[in-house]
Amino acid sequence: MNLIALVEYNKRFEAALKAHETCIREQLAIYSVLARTHNLQDETARRLEPHLELFQAMSNRASKLYRRLLASNPAGALVAKAASHFYQDVQHDPAFAATFERTTSGESVAEGTTSQSISSQNDRGSTFKTATMRE
Repeated sequence: MNLIALVEYNKRFEAALKAHETCIREQLAIYSVLARTHNLQDETARRLEPHLELFQAMSNRASKLYRRLLASNPAGALVAKAASHFYQDVQHDPAFAATFERTTSGESVAEGTTSQSISSQNDRGSTFKTATMRE
């Protein structure tokens, strides 16, 4: 990697980590709102909406950034480990996260990750918001 590519790679990695952190903070905010709610469904939906929207936006952004980082450097163990934590902790998909765990043991992430599996994983993430808003 040349110096410019390395700088851009680091910027993307920092942006992915920041989006990942925002997702976790928004999950905590959602849980906090739900813990303080006492059978006020209309009020709960109003309180949850901004947190769910930010969570969804940051989740999509982090997912795109992790995919781009892994595409540019499939052997990057640090990015693969962070992506694994993201898909396990934020997206709640341990099977998909396991594809990134293999990268840290020497396999290429490109072998286990296809665009179809990533897009289907993103579709499952968007149903979280829809299902939560219905309840």
